[in-house]
Amino acid sequence: MSNLESNESDAVWKQIAPHLDEAIAQLNSVERDVILWRYFERRTAEQIGGRLGLTPEAAQKRVARALDRLRGILTEGGLTVPTASLTALLSTQAVQSAPVGLAASAITAVSATSAILPATSTLPIIMASTKAKIGLGLVLAASVTTPLVLQHQINTRLRDEIARLRAEPAPPPVQAAPSDTAELERLRGEHDELLRLRGQVSQLRQQVANQPKAPTKAISDGRNKADDGRAFELENARTLLAKAPEIPMIQRNEFRNAGYATSLASFDTMNWAAANRNTNAMFNAIGLESKARKRADELFAQMPEPIRQKYGSVDALLVDWKMNLAEAPEAYRVLSQREDGPDAAILTVQFQYPNSRVRENDLSFYRDQSGVWRQAMPPQVMDKLPYVISSQATNVPP
Repeated sequence: MSNLESNESDAVWKQIAPHLDEAIAQLNSVERDVILWRYFERRTAEQIGGRLGLTPEAAQKRVARALDRLRGILTEGGLTVPTASLTALLSTQAVQSAPVGLAASAITAVSATSAILPATSTLPIIMASTKAKIGLGLVLAASVTTPLVLQHQINTRLRDEIARLRAEPAPPPVQAAPSDTAELERLRGEHDELLRLRGQVSQLRQQVANQPKAPTKAISDGRNKADDGRAFELENARTLLAKAPEIPMIQRNEFRNAGYATSLASFDTMNWAAANRNTNAMFNAIGLESKARKRADELFAQMPEPIRQKYGSVDALLVDWKMNLAEAPEAYRVLSQREDGPDAAILTVQFQYPNSRVRENDLSFYRDQSGVWRQAMPPQVMDKLPYVISSQATNVPP
C-alpha cells in the first residue's frame, strides 16, 4: 500500500514538476518567498514570521494563502491538485539546494549497477529499472527546483549585502586640498569686504540726499522774518491774554444771537451772524455814522454799474465785506464797557484768530431812532472802501 501511494505521488509530482517553476514565478514576491522558505529551506512558522515581522500564526496563514494561490495557478494551467496533496508533495519532493551534479550522479549509479549484475538476471533488470526511475525522478526534481533555489539564494545574498551596506557608516566627505580651501576663504573674505563697502557707499549717498540744501539769502531772510513775526504774535497774545485772566474767551460754538437791545447784545449778535453767514442779522448789527455815510455814498456812486446793481446800497456792500472779506474770529471776550451818553457806548474787546493771534479793539456802538443798537463803522474804514470796490469789481461777471 505504501508503495502504491508513493507511486501515485511520484506520478502527480511528474505532472506538476515541469510547470512548477513557471507557476512559482507568477506569484508575487512575498508569496514566492514564503513558499521557498517553508518547503525548500525547511523554515518554521516562527522563523518565517520573524523575517516578515509577523506572529507564527499569521506567518502560517501567509504560507497557506501562498500555497492556495500556487494551486490556483496550476489549476488554471490544467493541473488539478488538491491543496493537501500539493502540501504533501512539496514537503516530500522539494529540496533546499539540488546539487548541480545530481543528475549525472544518478545516471552513473544506474549504469554501474547494470554493469555489475548479469544481463540474464531478472533482478538486475528490475533493480536497474527501479533505480532508473529513481534517477530520472531525481534529475527531474533537480531540473525544476535548482533554478528556483539558486535564484532564491542569490536574492538572499543580495538582501544581506544591501543590509550590510546600509549598516556601514557613510564615507567621510572628500576633503579639499589645503591650497583650495585657503583660496576659497580668501575669495569669501574679499566678497564680504566688497559688500560692506557697497553698503557704506549707499548709506553715504542716502545721507547726502537727505541733507537739507543750504537756503538762499532771500529764503533765509524770509524765514527769519517769519520767525520774528511768529515770535511777536505769541508774545503779543500772552500780553493781551494776561489782562483780566478771570474773563473767559467765548468760543465759536458758544456764539449766540442775542438781539439788539443793548450794545453788548448787538456785539454778540454781530459775531454770531459772521460765524453763521446770516446777512440779515449782520445788516441790523452794523451801521454808518453821518460823516462816514456821506463818504461811503460818494464812493458807492462811483462804483461800476454791475456793482451798484448787485448790492443796491453801500450798507449791503459793507455787510458782504464784513462777512466774506474780513477774517472771522475763533473766540472773543469783552474786557470793559463804558457809556458815552444815553445812545452811545464803547466796548473794549479782544478777538482771538487762528495761529494764536490776538487783537484788542475799542468798538463804538450807537442806538438808532428805532432803538436798535448797531456797531458804528468808523470813518477810517471808508479809506479801505476803494480796495473793497476793486476786489468786488474783479469778482463781478461781465
